[in-house]
Amino acid sequence: MPSTRRAFLRSLLALAGGFAPAGSALQQAHARADAARFRVLHAIPDLGAVDVYGNRVRIARGLTHTRFSSTWGISAESMLVRAFPAGADRATSPLLATNVPLARNQSQLIVLADLSTAPRVLVFPQLTRAARGQFTLRLMHLAPGFPVLSLTRTDGSPLIAGVPFGEAQTNTFTAGRYALELRDAATGAVLARIGQRAFSSGARQTVYVFGAAPAAAREVGAPAPAPRVLILRE
Repeated sequence: MPSTRRAFLRSLLALAGGFAPAGSALQQAHARADAARFRVLHAIPDLGAVDVYGNRVRIARGLTHTRFSSTWGISAESMLVRAFPAGADRATSPLLATNVPLARNQSQLIVLADLSTAPRVLVFPQLTRAARGQFTLRLMHLAPGFPVLSLTRTDGSPLIAGVPFGEAQTNTFTAGRYALELRDAATGAVLARIGQRAFSSGARQTVYVFGAAPAAAREVGAPAPAPRVLILRE
């Protein structure tokens, strides 16, 4: 193996073997204390499995929609992220290629978000822990074609309101049980009934909203299929 590649592999460390499914816990980092830590999430609904590269190193093999890569660390403040069809030769043109800013000594989520108009890669920071007796909750809208979203109680009272596609909003609440629904922020229409959830003190969780409304439904105003909602701990 060339010395330059060995040096890069030492700086870009895979922090766990294999690739974690969407429901897996965040794997703990063992890179340098000042390293930028990150995972990659495939959130493009009509795109098949992809191989993802950070600079010249493959960081995810055969990553599919709604799945996360392992956690990696790199001692750098930016990284070239490229995605290819799974198994494709890197001599082919990538599906997307963009430089992603990274923050040292922080954990971030890199989201492959959209290819409909131009490659779009989003970066979100790790959630911070709330004060004692509270929990942190984030709503992340990764469903192109769906309207601006709100997370509400079943009586319609908003917890997190007005999140457009490609953005996220975070809030803190008193620990306890909540009956949740996902709604169209403009009309109040229920898009998904999430149900009862228990949130403990200090919990940090993200509500990921995946899926794409069919073009026909958007054009004629027909009801769109329900988005896929995952609530995962950090």
